[in-house]
Amino acid sequence: MASHGLAFPEFIRPKSTVKEWWEWPRLVLVVAPQQDQAEIIFHDVYSLASKRNVPLERDRESGDIITSWGSRIRCMTGNNPTAMRGYAWNLVIIDEGSYLARARYVVDTVLKGTIARRKGKIVIIGSPDAPGSFTHECMLRGKDPGIPEWGHVKFTSIDNWYIPWMAEFIESERRQGVPEDVIQREYFAEFVPHQGLVYPEYTKCIMDADEIAEVERLLFEPGDNDVWVCNENGEWARAIDFGFTNPHCNITHVKVNEKVYAWDEYYARQKTLDEHARYHAREDYEYEYSTNVCDVAEPGSIRYLANFEYKDPVKGVRRLKGKWILKGTKPPIIDRVDNLRRLMATGRYRIHPRCKQYLQELSIERYPEGNETKNFDEKPVDANNHGSSASGYLMWHWFGEERINRDIFKIGGERGEALEDYHV
Repeated sequence: MASHGLAFPEFIRPKSTVKEWWEWPRLVLVVAPQQDQAEIIFHDVYSLASKRNVPLERDRESGDIITSWGSRIRCMTGNNPTAMRGYAWNLVIIDEGSYLARARYVVDTVLKGTIARRKGKIVIIGSPDAPGSFTHECMLRGKDPGIPEWGHVKFTSIDNWYIPWMAEFIESERRQGVPEDVIQREYFAEFVPHQGLVYPEYTKCIMDADEIAEVERLLFEPGDNDVWVCNENGEWARAIDFGFTNPHCNITHVKVNEKVYAWDEYYARQKTLDEHARYHAREDYEYEYSTNVCDVAEPGSIRYLANFEYKDPVKGVRRLKGKWILKGTKPPIIDRVDNLRRLMATGRYRIHPRCKQYLQELSIERYPEGNETKNFDEKPVDANNHGSSASGYLMWHWFGEERINRDIFKIGGERGEALEDYHV
């Protein structure tokens, strides 16, 4: 929502400016980190143009947006930069540049060459990540008067005429306890340094005996032979992070309305996927899983667990409970962390004290410090993060769209209400 624009001044225009058709760039490339984001951008461009009676068509073969006067807009993801070569782009717009895979290579090596022929422009927009990243370096280039080829503009969510009720919304976020560094990064376009614990809010999430008893009464009921069984009040899910030398782990979660409980854990090293699957089968006797979320970068392992069969002494051959999410957006690390921290800070994420290893990881997972070698975008140290990674994937599956679609559009009215004074 808030953004740093690494752009050239002629493309930073007030909302009252009218852009005549002959001023439109002939060949435009829009780059998004993921395919679903690319589709959202295309939909918004098409929708906005339609409201302003700008004639656009979709090329069925290429998927491009084309105009009656010959401008063409193509959308690609950053996952295949080779596909961007071979064109002479007039304008390249990179959305969410902070989260573009291999951003330095894509911009400096691939795209700069494609705009040279027609003296094109590159615009990088998106919420900032942290000092030391490639987009932070681009921001510094844009502010340096000694580099006239670069420009820079910063605007906050409050400056965004498209969502004029943001000031009220941000204050509601603060009242709910959303961490200030998350607010500054998300809504005020600040490059906030990462330091210390990754999840400092975790200590407030540990359930006490009274809360556990209350939730147990809500989620379980007596079954046969005095065995307590899950009722229909909660949505159970596995959050799995694959490993061998590093532990394979599953954090069992249950969602009740808008609150989530990390209810149980499983950690094991030096075991095969088949051995883990057999343990997950035992979990099926305790919990009524409806969803299984893993790292989508390992589709082979997900398929193995989804197709794993075991023999139940009563019901015969069965598979592990719940649907398996094979495809989906793998969130950038910073987004995944901020999403989980937001839930922790606002009291919507609770952790059962039996999840001892998970809590141990949360107590020591941290950002690089001192003279340690930092990776350029200040990601957390890649250690002691198996439970939080697994939980982060699940929380993104359940709540990740809140980053865009929370009640933000209910405060001031329907989305697009603020478009009335804008002219294309």
